[in-house]
Amino acid sequence: MWAGNVRGPAIVPGNYRVRLSADGKSQSQTFEVRKDPRLNTTPQDYERQLEVAMQIHNKLNQTNEAVIQIRDIRKQLDAYTERVKDAKVVDAAKALNQKLTAVEEALHQTKNRASEDPLNFPIKLNNKLAAPGGDGRKFR
Repeated sequence: MWAGNVRGPAIVPGNYRVRLSADGKSQSQTFEVRKDPRLNTTPQDYERQLEVAMQIHNKLNQTNEAVIQIRDIRKQLDAYTERVKDAKVVDAAKALNQKLTAVEEALHQTKNRASEDPLNFPIKLNNKLAAPGGDGRKFR
């Protein structure tokens, strides 16, 4: 990600309980997330910020899941076209593959290979979603 991250939204200040389970054993602990005293954010503001952040987070997840599905479908198409030698079927599979690639490239920057690549290639939808929604700090 160039402008975003995948940390997820910040939670609303309040009291929480966390549980850790491993090897058939569980432990739980309560903790408090405190409001930054320098901010004038109301509880309703925090709730609304979390609601918006979760909407963005869910859209980012949908976008990334779509990329995974597209890649899986393309693998299936490739495997199928290797088995089927009918020219019409192979041509239709290639056309579908091109359409799927176009959708994937709109959702995710496929050309990034090194940390400097985002300077050369534009960010795509998943990064645009992650930029404002990657963590709660953007919503104070």
